[in-house]
Amino acid sequence: MKKSIIVFCLLAAAVLFSQFLLVAASGSSAVLDGIYATSVSGNNGAYNLIDGNEKTSWVLMPGAGVDEGVMFNFADFNFIRSLKISAPAGKISSFEIYVNGSICIYDAKSGSDIVINRNVKTLYIKINKAASGTLSLNEIYLYDKTGGLISCQAPEVLNGRIEGSSVLDPEEAYNYDFLFDSKREFGWADGNTKLSGENEFIKFHFDKKVNIVRIKIWNGYHRSKTHFDKNEAVQTFTFSDSKNSGRYSLSSSFVPQEVDFGKVFSGKDFTFTVNSVRKGSAYKDLVISELLFYDGKKWFIMATGKPEQRKNSVISRSRSGVLNDFLDKRKTFSVNSSGRILEQSLILRSNGSFVVYKKDVTDSSSKNVIGDGNWQIVKNSSASAEVKIFGRMRKIIETSREVEVDEDEYDPYGGKRTSMMTVKNSSDEEVIFSDVLDITQNSVISRKKIIEPMKF
Repeated sequence: MKKSIIVFCLLAAAVLFSQFLLVAASGSSAVLDGIYATSVSGNNGAYNLIDGNEKTSWVLMPGAGVDEGVMFNFADFNFIRSLKISAPAGKISSFEIYVNGSICIYDAKSGSDIVINRNVKTLYIKINKAASGTLSLNEIYLYDKTGGLISCQAPEVLNGRIEGSSVLDPEEAYNYDFLFDSKREFGWADGNTKLSGENEFIKFHFDKKVNIVRIKIWNGYHRSKTHFDKNEAVQTFTFSDSKNSGRYSLSSSFVPQEVDFGKVFSGKDFTFTVNSVRKGSAYKDLVISELLFYDGKKWFIMATGKPEQRKNSVISRSRSGVLNDFLDKRKTFSVNSSGRILEQSLILRSNGSFVVYKKDVTDSSSKNVIGDGNWQIVKNSSASAEVKIFGRMRKIIETSREVEVDEDEYDPYGGKRTSMMTVKNSSDEEVIFSDVLDITQNSVISRKKIIEPMKF
């Protein structure tokens, strides 16, 4: 009898221990506000990096590589002990890892255990060195403090279409699809530049019936605090389906907000109508940067298919001229003379975004400048092209003193570093600009000298 009891206890303990190991192995879960890649070929986007399937991949556009990356935007802070990057052998030799806007690791390798040991709100993995050819990543694995695998829960993507009252010109830079691109530095802006955004509306038409009980909204223009202050934001709005409606308020805050509707809106068709606005200090452009819907169990967003159509249009327009050699390719320029080392790169992406990196080192200073925003083709011929760019340039100044890191000021491309930080209250901390680039096969010239002249 005693032997039976002992055997039973040992079996029970074994079962409990196996359950413990199963929980540890399975790890925890983390909710994402969004995940995106800066360059994507077809439907091979960032979601393929967190689906647990090594056979699916994030695939970059042909020619894209160094300075491209993938961004994780977590809804809350999550402790990440380490991460592992799965990638085809021999293609990408190193990555830079940014955590909460600060560079964490300069030379991370795929396949290795990359130690983080931090509470993470934003994680940016940037390609640092790579071979030529089409590049891809298979999977990104995140591990919690117990070593368990973190399951990343991104918003579900549902098909549909969007229409509304107006869109700011150029439409490629401010259209409705930017509400669901997971990039808070882009967004929808209304097209009535001389009138306030009151009575503007957006209609969402889903392919299948859904329930909506709450939204999460990045109200205003979240590209930067300067953009936020200068443009209008929603103050009150009405949300409705085919049968019901409700009126709700938003604060003028440079952080995301959740609005619980207190009822269930149901169906395929929904309308967001702006009742009143918070005025901008400079413009009458109303902007909403990001939007998520919640059905009571999960967050979801809408995909219309139009971003891919716009990208194909840019590719088609670029193909017959000098831009064909620039599109989705990293162009670099450097100078090393008279005590100065200048390194600058430019990427014009087919998705309508651009990024500029510049490092300028002299005997007395070291400065990094990162620019990002939208671009559009003005003209393109076999001899030359004109490209309009508009966005922001941020100067990163090397300093040995401690400077407070504000996560709301996070730069998704360059981030902030403990030793190379944006100095607050500096007159040249941030430049909001529009400019025209004159491009030939051998040069890129900025008319307003926003970027250094580039010779190839």
